[in-house]
Amino acid sequence: MWREKQWQRRENEILEAAISLFGERGYYKVTVDDIAARVGVGKGTVYRHFGDKKGLFEAALHRGIQMATDEVKKKIESIDDPVECLRETTELMIELSKQYFSLLRTVKEQLPQFKKDKDASRGLAPLIAGVIERGKAQGRMRDVNSTVAAHALLGLIETVFSPIVGLGTGLSPEEAIRTIEEIFLSGLLVTEPPSK
Repeated sequence: MWREKQWQRRENEILEAAISLFGERGYYKVTVDDIAARVGVGKGTVYRHFGDKKGLFEAALHRGIQMATDEVKKKIESIDDPVECLRETTELMIELSKQYFSLLRTVKEQLPQFKKDKDASRGLAPLIAGVIERGKAQGRMRDVNSTVAAHALLGLIETVFSPIVGLGTGLSPEEAIRTIEEIFLSGLLVTEPPSK
């Protein structure tokens, strides 16, 4: 039991260091020695936990996506109003994109073989689709395909946020959030009460 906890704690420390270093320097400029030094262990410890650098990177990417998905799920579960829930969830997803932007940029620019971890869309899209279904059931959102709408929101965030805010063209995160909300919710919200 104690060894298991120790193993897990060390693995978490290695993953945190890997996420940080890969985000700061990119995949190719980080060595296993760098990560081991950041944690204060020998590189053999890193290899025992993850096999090789690629395995460590994949685990770090998966961990980041899982942490983001868990945060979005908590946010969605804490807000009853579907419109407010979509607004606050959009803000949270943009904040998480900022937090993990450098790691995601590393995937996109330096490691095209990773493309995008599909777990992100698989995890987030159903959560967002559920919020849209709630809005439809309350007559506050149009009768659209919730899955398509959820993927559209995720794509909008990725497309708008990454190149504009992430690459420093001057658009503030707040302006990006307002624009995304306006575009997305304007097309989704019912403007007139549904006819019976």
